[in-house]
Amino acid sequence: MPIKEVTTNLYEISLGVVNAHLIDQPDALILIDTGSPGDDAKIAAALAELGRSPADLTHIIVTHCHADHAGSLAALQRHSNAVTIMHGEDAALVKQGRSLRTLTPAPGLLPKLLFRLFIASTPATIEPARVDRTVADGELLPLAGGLRVIHAPGHSAGQIALLWKERGVLFAADAVANMPRLGYSLGYEDFVLGRETAARLGSFDFATACF
Repeated sequence: MPIKEVTTNLYEISLGVVNAHLIDQPDALILIDTGSPGDDAKIAAALAELGRSPADLTHIIVTHCHADHAGSLAALQRHSNAVTIMHGEDAALVKQGRSLRTLTPAPGLLPKLLFRLFIASTPATIEPARVDRTVADGELLPLAGGLRVIHAPGHSAGQIALLWKERGVLFAADAVANMPRLGYSLGYEDFVLGRETAARLGSFDFATACF
């Protein structure tokens, strides 16, 4: 099954080496990230397990511009009127169909090997997509009782994490990784900045982290 419940009204959609997340509320159906190009079919299948479809999405939040997170945004937009939300720094790239700045591996032999395996071939372009709203650090989105935007640069300049304080959930995006265990992400635009971001995320109060 491509979808599993993380906590009440929160689901993880497995898309291979990355995940999308779905918040299902009475007044909103919020998708966080869209996977790679072609993953819209997997997301539609996951929604169908809940008796929903892409047309039911009210909001799509894309954490950053990389093709494995923004790659199916344009495809989903063709089947949905959902409001798309991103940080302005990465939204500018997605609107142009660009999905990648220069990345280098995190320190260590294993990250370098995994980087070559999973990241080095990441496409630099995606289908251009619209972004309806841009956000900045500290903004509180009035969704699901409040989603706090945390600017989380390092892996990508315009990456955001989200804190769902009401449920004690942190959506960490690729600021850190849980592959094969909890640690730094595999690749960074600026590793020093990414390390500072990871430390900052660790200062927030949450019980569950989604990667």
